[in-house]
Amino acid sequence: MTLTKISMPLAIRIETVRRRGAEIGDLLGSDEFASLGSDLESVFRDGYQVKFLTINGAKNLLRLKFDQEADLDYTETERGLSGISMDEA
Repeated sequence: MTLTKISMPLAIRIETVRRRGAEIGDLLGSDEFASLGSDLESVFRDGYQVKFLTINGAKNLLRLKFDQEADLDYTETERGLSGISMDEA
């Protein structure tokens, strides 16, 4: 399966509304996600790939999507992030 590639700011907006409990039906008419067009449902159902990922972007996604915090759940090094672990769920 090929995941839809989206921008980092869009990924942050998606994870923010998910965290607030929004469902796909709540977003279908939203101008905020209009750039996704027909891919919106797939992005929510199947996931997405971020086009360009920065360290701070990765840290924000880890916090929003998985409740992972730097220095508590993983370590930031000169070369990136290490020690990230997740369960299958």
